[in-house]
Amino acid sequence: MSESTLIINEISTEVREAIPTWIENASIRSSQPEIVLRPWSFMLRYPLNSDDAILVKVARHEKMTLEEAVEEKDLLARTEREFEMLSKIAHVFQEKNETQEFCFVRPIEILPRWNALVMEELDAQPIKNYLLKPSIAFSSQKDWENFENLLQKSARWLREYHEGMGNLQKVPLSETGFSARIKAIFQRISAYPRIENIEKIKKDLLNEYDTLAEKKVMLAMLHGDFHCGNILVTPDGRIGALDADLTYDPIYQDLAKLFADLETRGIQMLSHGKFLRSRELNGAYIAITKSYFGDEEFNDKVLRLFIKVAILEKWLIDEDNLSRRAGTKSFAHKALSGWRRAYFSRLMQEQIL
Repeated sequence: MSESTLIINEISTEVREAIPTWIENASIRSSQPEIVLRPWSFMLRYPLNSDDAILVKVARHEKMTLEEAVEEKDLLARTEREFEMLSKIAHVFQEKNETQEFCFVRPIEILPRWNALVMEELDAQPIKNYLLKPSIAFSSQKDWENFENLLQKSARWLREYHEGMGNLQKVPLSETGFSARIKAIFQRISAYPRIENIEKIKKDLLNEYDTLAEKKVMLAMLHGDFHCGNILVTPDGRIGALDADLTYDPIYQDLAKLFADLETRGIQMLSHGKFLRSRELNGAYIAITKSYFGDEEFNDKVLRLFIKVAILEKWLIDEDNLSRRAGTKSFAHKALSGWRRAYFSRLMQEQIL
C-alpha cells in the first residue's frame, strides 16, 4: 500500500468519525473519496447519506505530492487563511440573503495534521463556463444576455460583500499607494521582452494618475481576485465567489479585475479581441457599473485607470506562468509571448486612447 493511500485512509477515518459532530445525522456513503488533483491542492470528495457532499482540501505547492503536502507545515497558514475567508463570506451572506439571490460555501473544520480544510460542497460552476459557450463567439443574443445577467448579479454580490465586510471609508487616490503599484508594474515589465510603445504607455498612465490623484475613492475589504473563474453560479441562478484575498484597498480594484478579465481571457487574447466585440464589452461595463452603483455617481475615469492597471497585471501574470512552464528559450514561449505581447500592446493603446 502506497504512502498516499495510507494518508487518504487516515484522513477518511478522521472524517468518518467527526462527521456526526459537524453535520447532524450525517454519514459518509462511500468508504473511499473521489480525488481531484488541482494545481494548488488535492481535493477529496465524500458523498453523504443525503444528496450533499463534503470536501477535504489539502493545500499544496505546485507539483507537490500528497506526501510532501501534508509534511509542509507552512501550508497550514494558507489553510487557516482560507478558512477565515470562507467564514467571513458565510457570515456576510447569512445575514444578507433575504432574497435568496446569493450563495456561499460553508467552512466546517481545519484538520491541522493534514494542512486540510473541510467544507460543504456547493453545487455550482464558474460563470466563465457561460462566457466560453461557442455561441457567444457567434453573437448569440440570448446567451450573451444570460451572461450579462450573471455579471449584474456578480456586481450586486460584490457590493453586498464590500458593505458586509465593513470599515468603508473614502480617501484621496493619492493616499492608497496606487502610484507605487503602477511603478512596480513597469519595473517588473522591464524584465520581459518589451511591449510596443511601453514608455509611452507608462508616461500616459502616470500622467493620467496625476490628474486623478486627489479624487476620492472608497476603501473596503476586497475580494482581491474577482474574476469569472472565481465567481460561481448554482443551477437555480444564485451567485457566490471563492478564493478571496481579503485585502483593504479601493473598491475600483475588484470591479476593474472583473472587467479586465473579460478583455484578457485566453480565448479573447488568442483571437486578438474578436471573441468579445466592443459592443459586448461596452454592454458588460454598463451592466457591471449600473448593478454595483445603482443610482449613485461613480468616477468613470478612475475606474478606467484601474482597468488599465489590471490589464497590465494580467499580462505579467500570464508571462510569468508561461515562462515558468514553457521556459523562456522554448519555441512555445517565444511564439505565445509574442502573440500575447502584440495583443496587450494593442489593448493598452486602445484603453489609453
